[in-house]
Amino acid sequence: MKKLSLVIIVLLFTVIMTAFFYLTPATFIDIANTFLPEVSINYDEGSGNIFTGYKFKKISLMKNRVELLGITNSDISFNYLPVIIGRVGINIKSEEVKGRIKATFTGALHGDIAIKELFFDTASFSLNENIQFSTRLTGILKLKGDTALLEIKTDDINWKKLKVLDIELPFTLFTAAKGGIEFGKSKVLIKSINFEGPKGNARIVGEVVKNSPKLELEIIPKDWGEPYLIPLEQYKTSPGFYKLSFSI
Repeated sequence: MKKLSLVIIVLLFTVIMTAFFYLTPATFIDIANTFLPEVSINYDEGSGNIFTGYKFKKISLMKNRVELLGITNSDISFNYLPVIIGRVGINIKSEEVKGRIKATFTGALHGDIAIKELFFDTASFSLNENIQFSTRLTGILKLKGDTALLEIKTDDINWKKLKVLDIELPFTLFTAAKGGIEFGKSKVLIKSINFEGPKGNARIVGEVVKNSPKLELEIIPKDWGEPYLIPLEQYKTSPGFYKLSFSI
């Protein structure tokens, strides 16, 4: 019995030491990248291990060598107690995001991630060249297994170009925004994104299925001049209200 206990202790010690030395920050990022077929994660100045957690000066989400998102001064730690029920707890803390996630062995994620002043630029995502802007997002990402709900707001949108159905729209229509986007396995649902500005209000709803977006833009303009209003006349549904169906 003593020999069996000794063997078990030696095996456990071997596993722990192997994990300690093998699961370096580089290995941890490599494993994470195996679950991301279309994008990849890069990092600067990583330290730590699987037991104490990892620290990164910067973590970047990349696609075709273009940075999509960047998170600075990140701490990632783990809670292994839920392993007995098939889960691992993950704690994330950085200047831009903070949250706790439970990851199952099947890859499903559960938990909330708070977002604060996270920089976003459409140019990084190769979206429609007629809709280009950058901003800083604040909100929360709610993970529920195979779906995720992103609730966001921003008070300062820096527009570079805003053109819908060959109609130039004034940048001052969309200076602040808030709304929700739901991500599923087969589609992305834009539940409602509301825009406010000194020149009126607007709202976008719609969905993206198999990379094919179907969106509707509702506009309530205020104090627009004729150069902007005349092209919109064909989309008027009631006095002072316009609805445009488009894709990006």
